[in-house]
Amino acid sequence: MDLETPLKLIESREPAKLEKAVALIEGIILSRRREFIKSQDLFATNVAGRLVLQLDTVLASEYPQQTCISYLRLVRGCCLLHRPSRGVFNTNEVLLTIVNKGILHTSSEVQEQALYVLVAALVRQVSAIRRFEELGVLKTVCTQFKNPRTAKSVKLAILQFLFFYLVPETQFPDLERTTKRKSTFDKQQVLGRYLSNVDGLVRELETNQPFGKRSIEW
Repeated sequence: MDLETPLKLIESREPAKLEKAVALIEGIILSRRREFIKSQDLFATNVAGRLVLQLDTVLASEYPQQTCISYLRLVRGCCLLHRPSRGVFNTNEVLLTIVNKGILHTSSEVQEQALYVLVAALVRQVSAIRRFEELGVLKTVCTQFKNPRTAKSVKLAILQFLFFYLVPETQFPDLERTTKRKSTFDKQQVLGRYLSNVDGLVRELETNQPFGKRSIEW
């Protein structure tokens, strides 16, 4: 499997080459998914690690909208397919970039994709969720949700993110772990600082269980 060519194209930082790299990698995933996932255990061929190095450049510059969207979709796919790849988001710099330059991007389509990436990067990554809270970026997301100028499609994506955030990491808040895990009640208190009617979100989460059974330990 030849990942060498697309990985070199990613490093060029040219929009056209980035688009070509994304297309090549998507083709590999579609035809040789198992082989691709196995290759992601190696630092030299880990796609998410290479892509995240371009995160600031792609989201902060005048890259074509479709290039940004394709790039973010691939990042999301890599995080969902290969759990260890989510670790590349466990830094202050990367989390702040995806929020401040992705979720607050001028394009609503890019904002949506940035939110989907955030979910894919944080799922079952408790330490990254704690870092996310500590950085205060949850407030930024909620402020964007309350902003009347935010597109309805983006507000829906934020709502989906908030449902994800409220999923319990444990049913036992006092359980001793290296990284503190929180229940839905714990998270409800945090979210309540920035939004009203969090009780309604929790009721919706408990009723519809959009992320599956809530008794699973993260």
